[in-house]
Parts: sequence; structure tokens; C-alpha cells
Amino acid sequence: MVSVECRFYDVVTTTVRAAGNGDSLRVCQIPYLYRRGYLRIDIILNYPNAAPIVHPYHWHYVYELENFGRSQMLVASVENSGSVSLQWTPSYFGHPSMQLQLNLVELDLFSGEWEDKGVLKNLVPNSGRYVGQVDNVGLLQEATATFLLVLRPLAQQLPLSLKYLHSEAQYTNYGKTEAAYQRLCSEWHQSDNGPPRNLEICPPFYSQAVRDGRFWRESMPRDVLNFFHPGAHHSFLQSNPNSAGAGQQCVYGPSQILVGAPGGGSCDSASRLSLTGYVRHHQLDVTPWYFCCKYSGSADSCRRYYEKRPSNSGAGYVPPRPGSGGGDPHMTTFDGVDYTFNGVGEFWMIKPRSGSPYPRLSVQGRIAELQGTNASIFTAFAFKEFMSASSSASYTVKLDSDGSLRALHVSSGRPEPVNISISDIPSDWDTSDGAPWTISDETNTVSISLFVTTTNNVRRVSMVSLTFTSGFSFSISILSISEKALNILSSADISASTKGYTGLFGKYDNITTNDLEGQDLVVTAPDANLEVIHNAFGMTWLTKEVETVFVYDEGETHSDFPDTDFTPSFVEVNIDDVPEVIADLCGDSKACRFDYVSSGGDYSFAEGTKEFVEEFEEVKEAHDLVLIFCPELTPPENGYYTVPNFLNGSIATFSCDGSYILDGSEELVCNDSGAWSGSEPKCVFKDRDIIVGGGIVPVSSSLLIILSIGVLPRLLLL
Repeated sequence: MVSVECRFYDVVTTTVRAAGNGDSLRVCQIPYLYRRGYLRIDIILNYPNAAPIVHPYHWHYVYELENFGRSQMLVASVENSGSVSLQWTPSYFGHPSMQLQLNLVELDLFSGEWEDKGVLKNLVPNSGRYVGQVDNVGLLQEATATFLLVLRPLAQQLPLSLKYLHSEAQYTNYGKTEAAYQRLCSEWHQSDNGPPRNLEICPPFYSQAVRDGRFWRESMPRDVLNFFHPGAHHSFLQSNPNSAGAGQQCVYGPSQILVGAPGGGSCDSASRLSLTGYVRHHQLDVTPWYFCCKYSGSADSCRRYYEKRPSNSGAGYVPPRPGSGGGDPHMTTFDGVDYTFNGVGEFWMIKPRSGSPYPRLSVQGRIAELQGTNASIFTAFAFKEFMSASSSASYTVKLDSDGSLRALHVSSGRPEPVNISISDIPSDWDTSDGAPWTISDETNTVSISLFVTTTNNVRRVSMVSLTFTSGFSFSISILSISEKALNILSSADISASTKGYTGLFGKYDNITTNDLEGQDLVVTAPDANLEVIHNAFGMTWLTKEVETVFVYDEGETHSDFPDTDFTPSFVEVNIDDVPEVIADLCGDSKACRFDYVSSGGDYSFAEGTKEFVEEFEEVKEAHDLVLIFCPELTPPENGYYTVPNFLNGSIATFSCDGSYILDGSEELVCNDSGAWSGSEPKCVFKDRDIIVGGGIVPVSSSLLIILSIGVLPRLLLL
């Protein structure tokens, strides 16, 4: 009988035997992976008395999941008493009478590989739940780094077991003292290479972080977030880690960034959004946090952790420049010019200059006629980023007939769905709270987030966000209410303004007067009428077949979409001449009133445009926030300070180590001028001696002493 194996091309190549008999379905249990994103998997067929047949290069997206109560998950915790609590689905292992064993598998902090340390608990009934003591408590005493609990039938051996369940990463301080962890923290502090460099600067305000595509909102319950960052409300990670896999973490209170121990964010030497995923993140960042902050019982040890993994204060933050397109397409360029363009076809939204430096991004948008009207709408967008002349990543996002967004990734010349099936996403995953389902491509140069919502028991992808290393981010959503069209919110790093990008998002160079430069290099005035903008600017950006970066469905071609005969109404409609109900709906929004008229009186279309315009206004408000920072302070020798952040209004509180007292103000306030309210205090020894006239006078910290030198008294307050 043929046996089947799956070979996972991870940091460590792992081969897993498939479970199942017969010639139909076989199941490979996914091992605990180092990498995440788009992963190569080989299928190996082993026939008796014959060479194996290898089916290579099956690429699949591998997601990192929190526990959603799935059947292939071991929910586990280790108590300080040395007992364990386990929960699983018994049917996963088969018959309830089966006996299981629990192994402890620890991460080697030097090699970064998993080591099976042995059996922690034998003869665990397959009942779905176990709470109690373990047989080999010594394994818990010896475990200092990250470990997994692995549950499997007695007769099977790792790593080729047919079926096993593993827990999320575990830690325990069972049988170890705080002094032992202080020593481990000190050893790590001495050996660590220090803070990673070349990371993104954190947005100082939550309202900026949530709208900056360079940062990805972590989805974790508040109690879990506060376990690692006391007092925190929100946490964001740098969407695309740097070339070394490091990334920034930005943590916020209700509205402003938090810095420093114990609640502030910390940079990660190995971001969990990097290709190495959780494993290396635990190895380099999380395990030392447990050493220094969680188990040491020492605030000083925790501050030492933050010396190596410091918070970013947000000083020097430059928000990305926002752009948008939506409704009967109303556009805002990256340089802030507003205009309306109603062509039909596939157009350059962002076109790189020939010879511009890598990474280099191309973006195209598909605009279609809104049936029965003179209006047009966005229905799809395509992206292609070149990392080099021979390396690129391509994506197409389109609106399906069922009202859901579909994202396609082009690999090896063929399109593969990013959201292969909505059923691939756990049934209880809903992103109405703003937390996305995020994955990365095989090069980790593109971060893709799918926002899943449920309406009337129908689940769909309602928004797709993409962040590229070239400095651009995009959020594509369905026009609210009408569900007929797409909107796009975009942002561009200020560094991209020097690279010659042009297209419907304007000539991005921080100059507004040349924004509407056509592909023929003719500049149209931003205040030109609709017909001039349409013909002299917009239509020049119609793509050619050889230029397209779209992925087409079967039977579709580039030529199916342009309609040069489509002519929108260029009559300047009186947008004030609308029914009272529309005037009440739209208020001052000209785009809302325009779309009501151009769509032939479609209320829902106008309502969707209004909501999109309001959302973009919030983006612009966050971009325009005035930032006032005070300089970062230097901790006094033999002391320290705490401060929520360095924004105006923050209060820095100074303290000294046990044998020292403050000489100066205990608190400094960051003023609206960007200066601190006083000089930084010093920490002086409590019972220091002062030399007077060749003699030594002991000075108590509690005394006010008057010393006469000549005829002038001097006051020393210690």
C-alpha cells in the first residue's frame, strides 16, 4: 500500500507522515512551523519496492492562528503549582479509550530548534480534558525557555507521528527563584546584540496608527495585552519587517503612545510578522522578556530589557500622504488635489518612472459603467511590485458578484486566491472590531490583510489592505450600502515623492500645480472643467494590453474593459437642486450630491459616497495633527524615570535607587513649547560626606545645614 508524506520547507525542512488508509483522503498534520506566509510543500508517494514519487512545489498560505477552539488545537496552561490543564477534541485521536502521553518540547535558545525533553505525563485518558499534576515535575523545573506541550498516542514517536496536538508557546517559573531569573536576565543583557536598526517610526497617536498602512493592528484580548503591557489599550506591529526580520511595536493608551517599562512598546529583533514567525520571535524577544520583566520580580531588570528592546517615542514621525478614489470616481491625489474622472477601462493609478530605483510599484484600476447611468465606478485594482529586475509580486483585488472581495496572488505565472475559500478562515473570526486576518507573501515584502464580516449569516471579505515595501499602502473596500462599487484609500511614504510616480493619483512630487500631468506630459489645471480633465488628463492614462498587471478570469481579456465611446455627462449639474432628503443626507458633501444626480437618483449610491468621504476626512485629520515633542530624558546615575511619552502635557517622574535620594525636582512637565519645565534632577548618596576647610563633615540627608565661609552663609539642602 502506498504511504504519503508531506515535506514542509521551513527554516528546518520537516517531513510528516500522512494519516489515513486507502486511496482517497490523506491528512498531514502541520508541524510547529518557524516560517509563515506562502510556504512550499512537497507531496511524496512511497510505493513498496519502488522509488518514491515526489510532487514538488505545492505552494500554500500558512496562517498563524490564535486558539479559536479548533479541533486540531491543544488548549493548555501550566500552573505555578506544577499542575497542567489540558483541553482537546477526543475524536481527533479516534476512540475515547485510547491512552495518550504528554511531552514537553523546549526551544533551544542557541540553535533555535525544538528539543523533545521527554514525557511530562503518561497515561492521559482521551477524554478531552485533563487537570492535575504531572509525572515528571523536574522537566518543568528545568524549563527556562519557551516550550510546547505535545499530546499524542503512546505508541507514536516524534517527529513522524501520524497524529499529535501541540499547544501554543508556554512558560513557567515553577521551581525557580526570582534571583535565578535576574541572573538569566543579566546574562542575556550582556550577550544580546542590542536594539535592531532601520525600523519604522511609531505614529504618536492611536488615530494615526490605525490609518497608517505601515502598521498592523494586533488582535488580542485586552487582558492578554495588559499581561505584556500594563495599561495598554492598543498594539500595532510594523507591517513589513526590515531585511533582517526585525520590526517595530507601538503600544497605545486610549489615544497616545506609551513608552518605556513596563507598559510601553518594544522593538522586536525578530518580528512575528517576519518569515521566521513566532518561533524566532519567542527565541529573541519573548523569552528574555519573561526573564527580565515577568519572573525576575525586579523593576530594574525590566528596565534593562527595554535598554535592548527600547520603545519608540514617535519623535520624527512623518505621516504618509493620503490619497483616495471612490464613488463616481472622485479622486484625491497624494499632493492633495481633488478632481472627478469618469472614464471606463483600465487605467494607471500609479505608474513608476522608467529606471526608477527598486522596489518599484505599479498600480492599475478598473473603472466600469454604472449600468443605466452616466456614472462610472471602480470594480477592481491590480498591483505589481518589483523588488529587482527578476523578482516581483502581483495582486489583483476585485468585486465578485456575491458582494465579496476576492484577492488573487500571481505566483509562477498563475493566479492563486489569497482567500482560497472563505471557509479557510475560522468560522468565529470576524473583524468588525477592526482586527484583520493578515498574511504575507513568500518574500515577506507584501503584507495582506483580509477583513471578514458577517451580515445576515453570510460571511464575506469586506475589505482588503495591502502594504508594500516601496512605501505605499492601500485599503480597498466595498462602497457601503450600495455594494455596487469599490473605494480605495491609499497612502504614500514621503520618500516616494522623489521617485517620479505619476498616474490618476497625481504626479507625486509635493507640488500641486503639476499634479494632473497626463501620460503625454501635458499638465491640466486642477480647476479645469470635467470635460477637459476627462480628455486631456484622465484618458491619457488608459493602459495598453502589453502594460496590464491585472489577473483575468477565464474568458476575459484586456480588450473587454475599455470603452472609449462612453461619455459621461459633462454638464455642470446644480448639486444644490436635489430633494430635501438628499440635502439632509449629504450636508456639505458635494461628492455625495454629485453622485446622487449622476447615478440617476440612487440614494444608496450617494449614501455610500458620503460615508467614504467622511472616512477620508478622518484620515486627513489624523495626517494633519500637530505634534509637539520634548527631548528624550537621560536617566540619572543611580536612578531612573518613568514617563508615558514625550508629547506635550506628559509628566516625567524621577526616582532613585535604594541608597540615593533626589537632588532636584521629582517631576518635570513637557510644555507646549516642546521644553521640559525644569532641569533634570540628580541622585545623590543619602549619607555623603562634604569636605570643609580640610576637614570632613558627615551630612545627613534629613538636615538643613548652614556653613559659614568667611562672612557669607551658604545653604545646602540635601
